Amino acid sequence: MVDPAHSPPGDTSFRDSLVRNAASAVGLVIVAALVFWGLSAIGNDDGGVVVANPTPTATPTQAPTGAPTPTVAPSPTPTPTPTPSPTPTPTVTATPEPPVTNPSIQLIDAVLDDDGAAFNRVKSQLQAAGWTIRFETSSFRVHDETKIWFTPGNESVANEIRADLGFGIVEPAPSNVSASVNVHVVVGKDA
Repeated sequence: MVDPAHSPPGDTSFRDSLVRNAASAVGLVIVAALVFWGLSAIGNDDGGVVVANPTPTATPTQAPTGAPTPTVAPSPTPTPTPTPSPTPTPTVTATPEPPVTNPSIQLIDAVLDDDGAAFNRVKSQLQAAGWTIRFETSSFRVHDETKIWFTPGNESVANEIRADLGFGIVEPAPSNVSASVNVHVVVGKDA
């Protein structure tokens, strides 16, 4: 026959569990009592402070009639503080861009349906003007107008390239092109 006891002799897990649960219950009662005490202190008009022996407050008495009333000396008029004159704002002048020596140029074919004819014309024209094309690639879409995109600090180079080509729109480079290249020339159908 099986022993009907719930745990083997010497096992104190039930007693330990009972003690932990009782301690948790006592802690919960203490926390609840503190919360109720705090809420009652908040609702008390005197801020929760109990005064054992309040001191009586004196009530002002009226001066006897016919007694001279004290005179109050006028307060001195404040001396105006002088307003400081505004400090002139320095004029900031833009410093010219330092000349870029040997700029990196990427030539991009954005015509795509002329077997590279416009691309090769622009490439030859730039090389004849003394520019070195470092990178060549094709666009994912067709552009009607040639764009000359410059990265920060390279606008003057882009304007020189535009002057040498005689066409194109100079614009800041969009974020989807390499910032390590100075100028991207997107050859469009107008080339």
